[in-house]
Amino acid sequence: MSDGPHRSLPMRPGWKKVAEHASNLAFAVEDVCDAIVVALTKDWRKEISSRFVTSIIEILGETTLFGQDKIRSILDLRQTISGSTIGTALLEFLTIAIDEGKSGRAAIQDAMIHALRDQSARCARQVEEHYLREPRMQNTLSVRRRLDKAIQAADFGSLTGQLLDRGSKSVRRIKKHDGVDDGVNL
Repeated sequence: MSDGPHRSLPMRPGWKKVAEHASNLAFAVEDVCDAIVVALTKDWRKEISSRFVTSIIEILGETTLFGQDKIRSILDLRQTISGSTIGTALLEFLTIAIDEGKSGRAAIQDAMIHALRDQSARCARQVEEHYLREPRMQNTLSVRRRLDKAIQAADFGSLTGQLLDRGSKSVRRIKKHDGVDDGVNL
């Protein structure tokens, strides 16, 4: 007996939970959104070290005449983050933010928002691909729509603030509906 097609996904557990929530209409889009935020937080904590973020902040805090010097220093960090999709995307979006004239915390938050959106879209495509490969799955389009709505509804701005705050080590948990009055929204 299977626990559902999301169990066989070759993904991290957080994204399997996102797939489970997205494919089950009993979960509201807000629940899918919460699952995405939790999965992104776990991905960030797994792939991005506090030393890496400190290095970026130090580079952005340097005073230089030319923005190209900062971009070169940022791109030099690629060696320390190889194999991390979020880290690589963060560095790319950070160079774009610097090119646009942003600096300091505003630049890193802008780059983080784009990197987290990119990661969530990448994982959503992975979930969709899995459901497309399953011949029995009829709700592939529904899963994709629910994932898109959840990504659009996610508050990446507050998530970046939480991830940048070094004092916040707690990982957000998915809200469980286990009360008598909890159930499918009508």
